[in-house]
Amino acid sequence: MGAQSIMVVDMAWYHWIAFFLSAIIGGAASSFVNNSGMAKMWGWEKQDKENYKLGIIADILIGIAASIGLLWTMTPQTVFQLLGISAVGGYGGSSVLRALVNKMEGQVAQMKADDAKEESKSNVGLYNNINDLNEKSKDQLTKIKNYLIENNKKEIYKDLYDKKLIE
Repeated sequence: MGAQSIMVVDMAWYHWIAFFLSAIIGGAASSFVNNSGMAKMWGWEKQDKENYKLGIIADILIGIAASIGLLWTMTPQTVFQLLGISAVGGYGGSSVLRALVNKMEGQVAQMKADDAKEESKSNVGLYNNINDLNEKSKDQLTKIKNYLIENNKKEIYKDLYDKKLIE
């Protein structure tokens, strides 16, 4: 008795069940590998409500989709090839999804870093403007003091000094 040849168009129902189970195993395996051996459920992150994690269900669903794509492009001749195609498709599809998500997270982090850099540049400009105004106000106070002293307005100078408006 040799290996049974499989035609995708007229596969038996048990072949389809085996195919989907193998794709689920491939997607779940990729999810476990990418999450350090833990099954991450979908939902919002507790620390950062801007991030939504897709979790193991998304890895399995994208793995099944990738397996179906592989099934229609490759023609398995045996049940073992069918199971191998679906497991590899499930693992690969989930890994591609994870790489896409990681790339998008990296781009968002880079955009936030660029925004923070621009904000810090504007803060430096504001700080420099304040320092310039402070220097100009010191110059104006010096001119006022000199004017009061030169024009014998010592009582006004003393009054301003007592009120601690000038040094």
